[in-house]
Amino acid sequence: MRDNISQREGLLMHNKMLFVRLDKPITSVKNNSIRYSGWTGRLVLDRATTKPKLNCRNWECGVVIPIRHNDEEKSSYIPSTRGITTSVAESEGGNTSADSDDGSRVASVFEPTVPVPMKVPAQRYNGRDRPFFYMED
Repeated sequence: MRDNISQREGLLMHNKMLFVRLDKPITSVKNNSIRYSGWTGRLVLDRATTKPKLNCRNWECGVVIPIRHNDEEKSSYIPSTRGITTSVAESEGGNTSADSDDGSRVASVFEPTVPVPMKVPAQRYNGRDRPFFYMED
């Protein structure tokens, strides 16, 4: 597991992005809760059964963006069969597993089309480091 540190010093991130490195890289940029109060739950009577039911609506809007490269960038990448793009140097070494991918090439694949808002490669959690979770009692 890795930490997620913003490129913008001192600011928390609130990004809903997915970076996919297949044969043709794509990214998905999302905006949850484009209204109807996000995760609003409302108890109503079902007209058909006359029993109470909970309506929970979450409207999302997302855009899938194909990433296009110039010929120079394409030549430094070869597709992996595992859905991870690896550099030519990595593939010659024979190590193309998802576990060995530190994400260091994410920015070079997706920028400038889509700015990568986090520092890459991300640091691994170690020792007493733990991800932040907020849970109400």
